[in-house]
Amino acid sequence: IEYLSHINADTELGEKIVIEATENTNERKELYDRITIALPESLVYTSSDLKVDSYSYNNNNGTDKFVGFGYNCNYVHTGRTCSEIEFTQEIKKSVDLWNSMNALPTRISEVQIGKYNGYEIYRESPSDSRSHVKNYIMWVDGYQIEFFISYFNNVNPDILEAAYNDAMQAIASVEKIK
Repeated sequence: IEYLSHINADTELGEKIVIEATENTNERKELYDRITIALPESLVYTSSDLKVDSYSYNNNNGTDKFVGFGYNCNYVHTGRTCSEIEFTQEIKKSVDLWNSMNALPTRISEVQIGKYNGYEIYRESPSDSRSHVKNYIMWVDGYQIEFFISYFNNVNPDILEAAYNDAMQAIASVEKIK
């Protein structure tokens, strides 16, 4: 995403992140008759808002409300697909919009999660009362899907790492039905 250097953005360009997929035998959830995702039991459903499903991480010692996971399947819901080039152009449009609103993220990195490519957008929280957010805007067999992980400063680092690993394996598990 060297594109950021051309607009003089004050956003760090991170190194490419590669996350290997492991075998995922978790129960699959079907989304809009178009894709499935295998969600681990540690991600407990909390709410839906339009096309965003939200979960909190449960570390088996009670629900840890300091780590959240979710996804926006708006493009999947509408059945809108795009080529990988169109996906990249959409990211550039988003960066331009964020830049014009003076709302650029702290860091943008290319990411490969299992067999899927996309971008990690990290937004650092300006205070302890708001959570840090990592968005994963992924190109999944023609669909654009946005996943997110949110967490507060005071979350236990071991819990955060376990939640992150579970979330990454869920993302890697997505399969296209049609």
